[in-house]
Amino acid sequence: MVDRVLAKTPSAARPRIYFATSPDGLQTRGRGSINTEIIERIGGINLVEGPREKAGPINVNLAQVIAWAPDTIVTLDRDFARSVGQSEDWRPVRTVRDRRVLLSPILPYGFIDTPPSVNRLIGLTWLVHKLYPEHATGDLREQVRAFYRLFYQVELSDRDVDRPLAPGGE
Repeated sequence: MVDRVLAKTPSAARPRIYFATSPDGLQTRGRGSINTEIIERIGGINLVEGPREKAGPINVNLAQVIAWAPDTIVTLDRDFARSVGQSEDWRPVRTVRDRRVLLSPILPYGFIDTPPSVNRLIGLTWLVHKLYPEHATGDLREQVRAFYRLFYQVELSDRDVDRPLAPGGE
């Protein structure tokens, strides 16, 4: 599915992503890190070039984020996702004004990271639906249900499927 979507999406049309990992949104991970692997696999352009020898978090400032002008912010941090839309400081960031801040689901593990695991497979599916909705195929809820059945041997009720897909990811 990812390869089909990327084949239909020219490089110039791929989303420019800022990956926020802290409550203030100013900690991130650089391009090529294991933490951003699926964002880049889905064709997202990670705006942060990090030193290859440093695999850990990278601290940035808001002026850098404003200058990068991301199309979408992806975050793991529930507090940041809840507060960024009301923050006067973040208002100059177009993607915040346009409500293009995506909180990655976290149940039972993060779909993108925390920890990097098999859940990144369903994270790819989630990102296809979020970043390329015009090209996404299938029903995301059913795809999540099938993933949990295959990898966790559990049948999710409708309420259970809603939990990881809820805005807070829980």
